[in-house]
Amino acid sequence: MKILCLECRATEYVLEYPTQSSVELENTALPSLNWDHCLLLLVTIEPGDSKKVRHAAKAVRRVFRKTNAKSIVINGFAHLSHTLASIEESHQAIAALRDRLMESIPCQVEMTPFGWQKSFKLDVMGNSGSQRFIHV
Repeated sequence: MKILCLECRATEYVLEYPTQSSVELENTALPSLNWDHCLLLLVTIEPGDSKKVRHAAKAVRRVFRKTNAKSIVINGFAHLSHTLASIEESHQAIAALRDRLMESIPCQVEMTPFGWQKSFKLDVMGNSGSQRFIHV
């Protein structure tokens, strides 16, 4: 599992269009969501990573504690590896990571809609710990 952690002053995304692996949305309107001061996690799942969720959550908690972020936003991101897990394993592992973080961190934890193409606006902090890479 590879996770790019970005501490952001502001994060906003707009859903552009679904891909073959996209989840169905309950609301037919394409949402635009934003967060102030969040830790954005861009997560790539490789084969077998569903067994590493507990370790990944622990690593994310360590990063989160070093920030002043008020929330965590998790986004599936297939661009950190050439060896990707199946769509099903990826979605399940990311959802399990979200659930584990929700249980263990007293903040809002959100997951962007899996498999959708999104456009982002990010205002990433510039301090020494605001951009971290985790490989579990």
